[in-house]
Amino acid sequence: QNTTSFGLTPCPKWNPNGTTIAGNSSGLKGNDTSSLDRPIGIFVDVSDNNALYVADHENSRLMKFNRSQHQDQGEAIVPSGIISAESVFLDREKSIYVAGGGKVMKVIVSGVGETILDGETEGEIGFHELSMTLYGIVVDSNDSLYISDGSYHRVVKWEKNSTNGTLIAGVTGEYGDDSTHLDFPHGIYVDFDYDALYVADINNNRIQRFHPIGNLTGETVAGGNGHGNGLGQF
Repeated sequence: QNTTSFGLTPCPKWNPNGTTIAGNSSGLKGNDTSSLDRPIGIFVDVSDNNALYVADHENSRLMKFNRSQHQDQGEAIVPSGIISAESVFLDREKSIYVAGGGKVMKVIVSGVGETILDGETEGEIGFHELSMTLYGIVVDSNDSLYISDGSYHRVVKWEKNSTNGTLIAGVTGEYGDDSTHLDFPHGIYVDFDYDALYVADINNNRIQRFHPIGNLTGETVAGGNGHGNGLGQF
C-alpha cells in the first residue's frame, strides 16, 4: 500500500483562497498540456516533491504535473485516447494504475502501459465485469485492486491475475441508503493497519466504513443527515 497521514490540531485553519496548480486558472477546459477537461481523480506523490497525477477524464489521458519545478505544463503519462481515465493510484514501486471505462491500466516505471483488467462486457452484471464509472482505486502490497464501481453501486476487490472480483461493499446492481447498500460510490480509502474500507457514498451524502474489510454491513462515520451545508451534512 501507499498511504500518507497528516497530523492536524483540534482546530485546524487554512487559507480559503485556493491556488491553481494544474489546468487553466480561468476555469476553461482544453486539451493542450496546460489544460484539463473534467478532471476526476488525483494522486499526490509525496516522495517525488509532491508530483501531481490527474485523471483527465474528457481528454481520456493521465497527466503529471511536477510541482517542484513550478511548471504550468503537464506531461501526458498515458496519452489521449488510451483509457477513459477516472481514478489513479501509485504503488511503492512507482507503478501507476489508472481506472476508467470498465478497465484498469498499469503503467510501469519505464512508461510501458498494459491493460491488466478489462471488465467492459455486455449482459448480466457479474463479478467478472465492471461498469464504465470507476471513480476510486487502491492497490495493496500483493497487487490486489480495490475498485469503486459506481454504476453498479459497489466496491470490489480483484486479486492479482484473477478473472473475477469479490464484493466487499454494497449490493451489486442495487442502490439504497441502508447499512448494506451504496448509491453511486466514488472515492475510497483502505486503512490496511486497521483493516477498514472507507467509501464516499455520493448520492447518500455520507462516508461509510466497512470493518473488517469484507464485512458487508457498513457504518456511517460522516454525513448521512441529508443534503446540506450543516456541520453534519454533505
